[in-house]
Amino acid sequence: MEWREWIGGSDGSKALWKGEDGFSVERWRFWKQRFAYAAELKRRGLAGRVVDQVVMCARKAGEAMHAVEQEDAFALEWLRELFTSDEVSSP
Repeated sequence: MEWREWIGGSDGSKALWKGEDGFSVERWRFWKQRFAYAAELKRRGLAGRVVDQVVMCARKAGEAMHAVEQEDAFALEWLRELFTSDEVSSP
């Protein structure tokens, strides 16, 4: 079984990210948006404490991603270029 077949939601849904594996600016933006969405979840019934933990973790992830963008944006651009380069440089 390929990992993409079991990494979907716990309800049996498919994986959220449909793009290519590896680092990309698009994937970064996608997950940042998903964390922002999860950070806005509201408490629901008996699962309230679980939702609170998800919200807290999503907020921390979003904040960390924002910090990386602010402090290390040049590194993200360098990584994107590294992973999308057609040429493989040798030492």
